[in-house]
Amino acid sequence: MPIDILFEVFSKLSPRDLLNLSRTTKAFRQLLLSRKAMSVWLNARLAIPYSPTCPADVSEPYWANLVYGEHKCQECGRINVRRIVFELRRRLCSACLTAGMIALQKNTKKLQEYDLELGRAATKQQYWKADVQAVATQLGRLRRNVAEDKPGAEDALESFKRSRLAYVKAVLKHSEECRTAQEKGATYRIDDTNAMRRLRFEQVYAKFIEIGYNDADVQEVIHEGHMRPGAFTDRAWAALRRQYEPVIIEQRERRLETENQDVRRARRDIINKMYQEYVLSKSPRERTVLPHASYMFDFAPVRELVNSDPHRKPSQEEYNSIKTKLPRLVAEWVASADAQLLDRYHARFHGMSSSDIIEVVDADASILDLATFVALCENHIWQRQSQVVVTFGKGEFLAHASHMIQPMYPTTLDFNCIPYVEFGAAAAVALVRLVGLDETTATPSLMDAMDARFVCEADHPSCRAGVRAGGSFKHVMDWRQCVAHHVRERRSAWHAPCVSTSTSWRKLNEDERIAVLKVEYARCVVRRQLWCCNHCLDPDTAMLYDSRRGALDHLSNVHGIADPVYDRDLFVDPGHGSFSYSPRPNVLICVESADGGKATGAPLAVYEQESMWF
Repeated sequence: MPIDILFEVFSKLSPRDLLNLSRTTKAFRQLLLSRKAMSVWLNARLAIPYSPTCPADVSEPYWANLVYGEHKCQECGRINVRRIVFELRRRLCSACLTAGMIALQKNTKKLQEYDLELGRAATKQQYWKADVQAVATQLGRLRRNVAEDKPGAEDALESFKRSRLAYVKAVLKHSEECRTAQEKGATYRIDDTNAMRRLRFEQVYAKFIEIGYNDADVQEVIHEGHMRPGAFTDRAWAALRRQYEPVIIEQRERRLETENQDVRRARRDIINKMYQEYVLSKSPRERTVLPHASYMFDFAPVRELVNSDPHRKPSQEEYNSIKTKLPRLVAEWVASADAQLLDRYHARFHGMSSSDIIEVVDADASILDLATFVALCENHIWQRQSQVVVTFGKGEFLAHASHMIQPMYPTTLDFNCIPYVEFGAAAAVALVRLVGLDETTATPSLMDAMDARFVCEADHPSCRAGVRAGGSFKHVMDWRQCVAHHVRERRSAWHAPCVSTSTSWRKLNEDERIAVLKVEYARCVVRRQLWCCNHCLDPDTAMLYDSRRGALDHLSNVHGIADPVYDRDLFVDPGHGSFSYSPRPNVLICVESADGGKATGAPLAVYEQESMWF
């Protein structure tokens, strides 16, 4: 092949390509290192922006190898050496640079015979040993000529010094220019790389938009910094598509799911508002057994509407249909809850057989509303706080399960964390009988209305308040506190439980009860029971009273009802804490005088022992 054609081909190569080519065969090496090929090296260097200029004292191939060749130390061959000492025309590692330099401060006496200004300084007052020795050899020869009085020897020495000084200044100036060009070249390459990445990003982005992907999805996945600089060929596009398309599809699915959640949330808000209007249309007493709003979204018609096509806006007729179905759906939910409770608990309720249960359920399903229907919350929150939470009757049970146990938007009605407790029901039966009521008809509200007070007469440390001046004292409890006390002691693991039976409770007589109530009212004793008026329909203006007397006064003064009926005119609201854990009874009564006789005297309020009870 003609040399001219080869040189035309070589002119398209970079200096590094020419170096690699010159090392392939002897023929290429001889050709590329010949004088005829110097224009090829020059054109290759000039084609690179901000390329350091080649000085006159080195050849183009040497300069190409120094600037664009392998990053190896030219003294020891260590790799990854990127620093070029342009003053010395060498690429040197730190160890070789230190070993090959002479410092003026440390070698003053040794270098007195040398004219150091004629050498090449790499840094301030540091010189390369080989340069210094070469200059010293030439100076020695010229000075010997002067000593021998050879003709023109002095002129030759001075001419050498002037030319050498000019050469050193030129080298130092060229070194600064090379470093400046090197910095500009690095900046240019970074900018050029970023521009190529930006161009490839735009090309890839346009391709994905062209085949139908969403702008937001593509921008979320593809970033300019991820692109490799280079030509955007069909092969490159195929590789990038295989890499990014699955991720874009996943991002699209996540985005659509988020958008669908927003749509479903808006639909739930509308249905929730409709349900709240339905709840407000009921009396306060009826509201206590209604399901939490989150259960609405488990009803089949509501679930179908909420989860329907998110791109279709439901019509007002569809929402009105749900509103019309709400009474039936709520009734079905209550019936389902009743069936689940009956199925789970009545097989053990009062020790009845299955045939007796069927007769009871068929005769009167309101057995779930009795005060003897006792359940214990086993939620870890209460257990961690060493609290006992018991519920009485279906109303309190559902209120606690719906509002305090179930997560938001539950999918199933689950009462596993509030099991029925037989020993709690047995304690409730004993107390109901003790106040003279029938355990098959007594409701929690009726027991609250009795407002009776009791003391536990079991011989157990937890039942005694200790001995004080005047005799022995015990805690006074209402019926809820009695059951909670019994359940807690039965579940205690650190000492023998207190076993309360119908004969281990003593109901205070009327004089004792009145004395206790006076102390409670005087000391503002909170019994964690909020009485509610069944005639105040607006929940924003309805008052909740922490004492039965307050609710009775409200009915008399506001509604003109002097003789109210419990569960019809007023009731204890199960949604506001009546099922919460019972506090320590903070009223004591003397049960035994100092001389050993039985005594019933005025109760004594004690507050400093509150942490010793529930």
